Amino acid sequence: MRIYQKNFKPVSFFLLIFILHPIHGLGQTGPGGVGTSGSNIIWLTADSLYTLTDGDNISLWPDGSGNSSDFSQPDPSYTPIYKVNILNGKPVVRFNKSNGRLRRINFANFPSTQIETFIINKNAENGDGVLSYASTANNNDFLIYNSNDLRIFRGNTSIISGVQTNDNQWHILDVSWRSTDGAVAIWKDGANHYNGTLATGTSITGNGSFAIAGEQDLIDGAYDAGQAHFGDFAEIIVFNTSLNTARK
Repeated sequence: MRIYQKNFKPVSFFLLIFILHPIHGLGQTGPGGVGTSGSNIIWLTADSLYTLTDGDNISLWPDGSGNSSDFSQPDPSYTPIYKVNILNGKPVVRFNKSNGRLRRINFANFPSTQIETFIINKNAENGDGVLSYASTANNNDFLIYNSNDLRIFRGNTSIISGVQTNDNQWHILDVSWRSTDGAVAIWKDGANHYNGTLATGTSITGNGSFAIAGEQDLIDGAYDAGQAHFGDFAEIIVFNTSLNTARK
């Protein structure tokens, strides 16, 4: 796997995480040797779409975590497109259509009490839904949105971080939450930009729908074009555990 630093040179995922913060328990089999299919539940990389040609619609983004958590979009009106030679000679997934999104429905093994997400993204958005998980418990059971002032919604509460990623530059974003103490942390480009607490002692309900670039207000429904995300994704990785228990 290749992931990108601020200078946009591909490095191993382990090296990136080491730069961001320490990791315990190396020698694993997940991205770059971090985690396993038991902890790494989503691993989407634009490189995996190499059979497509520039400008092709993407109806399926295959998951490389070993969990078959593929993301799909059956309606071509909402599909992102495949763009080549965008980031250091590598391809990206570009969301450029009104209300565009990919989603994974009936997501049985979605994280419940801990989640850590890594996103490599470039956008110039405001008020957008970056990643949206809806369940029978809450339409916004876990939501990352508003690239101009990054916000996290979990259950019935939210935080406003002040972190901005909408400057039309590439950024590596790491967002984590855990139930035990409600700890939320946001890292951008290797630096810790926010720490807080949110929804302590609660849990995320499984079997919901996880959407990329769209904010759902029902399970895979009630998408609002005004909250859609227009931008490029090189990689999305999700763990169901915290990668650094010492993080403050």
